[in-house]
Amino acid sequence: RRLRVDPGNPDILVVATTRGGHGRNAGDVTTTPSGLRGVLRSTDGGVTWTRTLAGESSALEVDPRSFSRQYAAIALGNDRNGVYRSTNGGVSWSRLDGPWWSNPADISVSNGRIELAMSQSNPDVVYASIAEAVGSPKRNDLVGLFRTENAWADNPNWIRVPLEAIGPGAYCGATPGEGGKCEYSHVIS
Repeated sequence: RRLRVDPGNPDILVVATTRGGHGRNAGDVTTTPSGLRGVLRSTDGGVTWTRTLAGESSALEVDPRSFSRQYAAIALGNDRNGVYRSTNGGVSWSRLDGPWWSNPADISVSNGRIELAMSQSNPDVVYASIAEAVGSPKRNDLVGLFRTENAWADNPNWIRVPLEAIGPGAYCGATPGEGGKCEYSHVIS
């Protein structure tokens, strides 16, 4: 999904990985060992990797001012679904609370794919676009688009960005009668 290189030390890499959805073995989850999915970190230029955040990682953003500050997303029906933040270069992660959980007691079915974008001109601004969970009756629709202007505060304040002007499902490419396509046609930048 994403690969980021520390500009101060090119031997340090972080990568967000997920199981592929297409190709010869797309339906065979055994072809990709679970240790290869999530956020992985290398300190030797990619020769060896350590998984620092488990799950299906759909996004990874790094503060251009400091490689130690990173955001990642774990999604796709995992019990660790959510938006995560690291302040130590991806060595460890903390899940952030936000208004996107319709049922915080059971987040494994609350959210589907999550995409993130960080402002390059002001990395305190981060967007999180969150789709309905795959098992949800509205799985192709959007839970919402959220924005924070204090991404590095202890508890970032997230607000919902209104999408009503573009209509239901339009954000992810609605098909009449079928809703959006947020399960797979879902990108922000």
